[in-house]
Amino acid sequence: MQLPSSSPERGRLGMRRAPVAPSHRQRVTIVGGGLSGLCAAYELSRTPELRARYEVTVYSPGWRLGGKLASGRNPTRAMRNEEHGLHVWFGFYDNAFRLAREVYERWDAPEGCPFRSVWDILTPHGYTPFGVETERGIERWNFQFARNAAVPGFTDAWAPHEVLSAIVGGLRTHLGNVWGTRGAKRSHDGSRARGIFERRPGKPPRSIATLDRRLQRLADRLSTTFQSVQGHPDDPKVTRLRTAIRALQRSAIPALRVIAKRRPELVNAVNSIDMFAAFVDGMLDPAYGVLIDFDLDRLNHLELRDWLVRHGADPEMVRDWALIQVAYDATFQYLGGDPQRPSFEAGTAARFLLRAMFCYRNAAAFLVNGGMGEAFISPLYEVLLDQGVRFELFHSLRTLDIDAGGQRVRSLVFDRQARVKDGCYQPLVTHGGLRCWLTEPDWSQLEGGDAMREAGVTFESRLGPSPPSETRVLHDGLDFDEVVLALPAGVLRGTPEAPSCLEPLLHYRPQLRAMADGVNLVPSIAAQLWCGPTTEELGWDAPRPAMVCWAQPFAVWADMSPVLRHEGWGAGGPRSTHYLCGAWHTDLHRAPAKPSVLRDASAAAHAAAREQFEAHGAALWPAARTSDGRFDWSVLHDPDERKGVGRLEAQYVSANIEPSDLCDGASVGTSCLRPEAHESGLSNVVLAGTWTRTNVNSTCVEAATISGLAAARVLTGDERPIFSEFFMQRPRPVVVRERQRREESTWKVM
Repeated sequence: MQLPSSSPERGRLGMRRAPVAPSHRQRVTIVGGGLSGLCAAYELSRTPELRARYEVTVYSPGWRLGGKLASGRNPTRAMRNEEHGLHVWFGFYDNAFRLAREVYERWDAPEGCPFRSVWDILTPHGYTPFGVETERGIERWNFQFARNAAVPGFTDAWAPHEVLSAIVGGLRTHLGNVWGTRGAKRSHDGSRARGIFERRPGKPPRSIATLDRRLQRLADRLSTTFQSVQGHPDDPKVTRLRTAIRALQRSAIPALRVIAKRRPELVNAVNSIDMFAAFVDGMLDPAYGVLIDFDLDRLNHLELRDWLVRHGADPEMVRDWALIQVAYDATFQYLGGDPQRPSFEAGTAARFLLRAMFCYRNAAAFLVNGGMGEAFISPLYEVLLDQGVRFELFHSLRTLDIDAGGQRVRSLVFDRQARVKDGCYQPLVTHGGLRCWLTEPDWSQLEGGDAMREAGVTFESRLGPSPPSETRVLHDGLDFDEVVLALPAGVLRGTPEAPSCLEPLLHYRPQLRAMADGVNLVPSIAAQLWCGPTTEELGWDAPRPAMVCWAQPFAVWADMSPVLRHEGWGAGGPRSTHYLCGAWHTDLHRAPAKPSVLRDASAAAHAAAREQFEAHGAALWPAARTSDGRFDWSVLHDPDERKGVGRLEAQYVSANIEPSDLCDGASVGTSCLRPEAHESGLSNVVLAGTWTRTNVNSTCVEAATISGLAAARVLTGDERPIFSEFFMQRPRPVVVRERQRREESTWKVM
């Protein structure tokens, strides 16, 4: 392992510094080192022409970058990877894929680096079992998403009529699975068993062929009609389409449910038909006006489940079915993290489901092969250094000063958390060919570092001992010309003991205050478990599975064993590693800042993990059970060889309750509160973050990327497209500040 030092032998990559910018360039200060801020910095420095126009500096607290994507290597625990939680890339993340691809094309990877392209860090994933609660406990519904030949990161999503035609095609597939004879099992004597819906006495007279023809006609009519009825939701063709769908709901679906009672393996196929029939009918309903401009945001006053039931879906299925629940679990759509209070606005949820299930490219999802910090953030950071971007770490925004008219930011006031001995902190170490962040700062690079370490100073938490900060003020026209505020939503709301650092801005901009107060902030919980047995030995017979809707609060699990290749366990170490995460129902994120809250949160998170594994661990790992049926804690790897549940102490369990950790959800009626990048209300401030308005409107890699792209575009006027920016969403005016300046300058000359 190559550790940072204060000598020139830090390594070729470690000594790079951004050149001093000429004074004629616009000085852009980016506040926040999460993905949205880093993406904005990338777009502002992407070409030589842009680098000649902009001098970009990123200010970020602590020693790490990446926000919720930050990860660190723990040198006291075999250099194991520890991070915020499980990160899964969906196959419709076109903008994130493009950014990652370009970063790897530009990055000068160190010798021996196992990651050379975006396809080295991401593995296509399709096998996703769903947890299903039954009288026997949680069982698995094994679901396999089909692969396709498309490549993410190059084009927009499908047109609306193509997506809806794909939905009906999916209905036909599921109907064939239920009614057809294909795949019928052979009887014990080897003869082919008859399909349960062949024409025989006592069975429904309507054949699969008849229903299939009805669905085929429906698909054809959708494909042709949707291209001609935009702006005319009352068109008679739409009425006829809804009549056909309702006939399907009245006649076919009840008959299918009768059969599914005798064939439980068909329940999920019938539920799929039920859900998507309601889905299409809800989009066709002229009461919402979706067909006026294909804007699904018109549904956001409704909750997803209520909307589906309103359009004919079975209420019990909508409440309990795993395929609907996964939309909530995967995006943390619970009020306050409470699984008993789901809230996902119908338009945003519909857009997510359409893209996740029908608009993905190559694979429905991709699993990461390393920590997000080393696989994505480190290469991006070093590419930004090469593009002239400067970084000021250990800077936490305290407040900003706005002029008397509320028009411009006059100054930014930072708490400088620490001074670096030689003025340039080197945050990365090299381990196994990877450029990694550490779980703690390199105290030797900081003035008074040893004393801060002994005092237990925390740079990333409001709940631990604070560093002895000093004030640093940046002034408009002297230190910056433009500001990109790329802070997480939790920081905007403030804490019980202190107002938001953006309180002056919220005072002048009521819309932003309404957003900060109204958006659903969700605490989360995560765990990383290292196991002695392999995943196969734990009871799985498929390569690298991932399970959703397992149990609460750790609802999502993935086999992350490839990360082990880059850790330093040596002989006798674990042979598999597993990441889990989910929304967490707790009030600890609202607690006053006291060190005891950290201890309480850690204890509560460990207790939640213990309770869930004791109750449902065998549903996740069937082979990890003792002779009396209890969960076998001995499968967890523990260098200290503790007994029973004590082995959980050797794992990494994270209670994500800091303001910067909280996820912003899309609860009913809140997307309208989200501002555009240009809607700060200040002439020299642009907004970025997953809480700004995008076509995703939830906390994820794609939303952060889109927000960074939009913020940079406001400043540059760059015509580079943002993929699927207005997918099933009303196009909005794109405000470009550079264009406004040119027009104003021309007017003044005339």
